[in-house]
Amino acid sequence: YFLPSGHLSPDYFKYAQWRLIQRLVSATSNVFGTQALLLALGFKRNSIGISAASTWVLKDALGKFSRIFWASKYGRNFDADAKQWRFLSSVLFSIGNALE
Repeated sequence: YFLPSGHLSPDYFKYAQWRLIQRLVSATSNVFGTQALLLALGFKRNSIGISAASTWVLKDALGKFSRIFWASKYGRNFDADAKQWRFLSSVLFSIGNALE
């Protein structure tokens, strides 16, 4: 369901394995960075600080799961008009940054 259809190169799974490791390390690094940022802003290691960090991590986790779901549902449409999807993703990214 999540893998591309058709013939896959034998080295695709090696690439996917390293990409997964890179994403996990990156996500872990982001969590620690967020924790350091919140502590630097004055949130102490009490219930308010833990709540703020948990909310931030949950926001990121829900965003990742929603992207996985969306990509699994609409991912096969990317090949038909890649430029349109790239433009739409840039617009949505800019809107998200503005709202954040």
